[in-house]
Parts: sequence; structure tokens; C-alpha cells
Amino acid sequence: ALFHVNLADNLAYGSPEQHLLERLCHALVDYLSAWRPGILGEGTDQ
Repeated sequence: ALFHVNLADNLAYGSPEQHLLERLCHALVDYLSAWRPGILGEGTDQ
């Protein structure tokens, strides 16, 4: 239960690890969109 509480606190306050994870996720989305336009419903203008 303590883990879940800490996780909730990290998500609420935005820990450095959380921000890094978000950046990695966005980078992956951007990479997939560039590699395969439209695969995620984005980049269909190409």
C-alpha cells in the first residue's frame, strides 16, 4: 500500500522520474508517428 501512496504522491507533485517518463513517452509517440505516419492517428498530413 505504501508503494501506491508514494506513486500517487509522485504523480501529484511531478517527480523528476515522472517528467522523464513523460518525455520518453512523447518521444516514442513522435518517433512512431514519423516512422509510420497515421499509425497513431497523427501525421496524416504527409
